[in-house]
Amino acid sequence: AIMIAEPWGALAAAGVIYILLLPISRRSFHRLRRAAEDLQESDEPAPHSPG
Repeated sequence: AIMIAEPWGALAAAGVIYILLLPISRRSFHRLRRAAEDLQESDEPAPHSPG
């Protein structure tokens, strides 16, 4: 309904919300990447010396 009544206002509000969510998304991505790297490190077998 708001898109019909005020399309430019709704579009501007959606843009502002999107811009505000970008830092949250970036922080979440980095947190998940760090967790994945930690899992990979813990899954790697311990290095052993040949012989």
